[in-house]
Amino acid sequence: MTILGIGTIQELIASRIPKAVNDLDKRDWEFIDRVQISDSYDLASGTRVAFQQLKPYRSEVERLLHEGMKNPAFQTVDLDDLFA
Repeated sequence: MTILGIGTIQELIASRIPKAVNDLDKRDWEFIDRVQISDSYDLASGTRVAFQQLKPYRSEVERLLHEGMKNPAFQTVDLDDLFA
């Protein structure tokens, strides 16, 4: 954020929402817009909060994770734990 500045990032996000290519893209940008960059938080608990917000989209997350399984970094992801 320091390199581009908060205002520039906020402008980028605000410009992407109305130009979203589909509803999923729009929801992604709206989700990012709600993330408070000035707040510090525990990454593990923040990840759990994010996954709680993603619960309605679990099937989409599972599909994306399945596609990403070729990447070893995703092989240990436990969605049951994250969505609990």
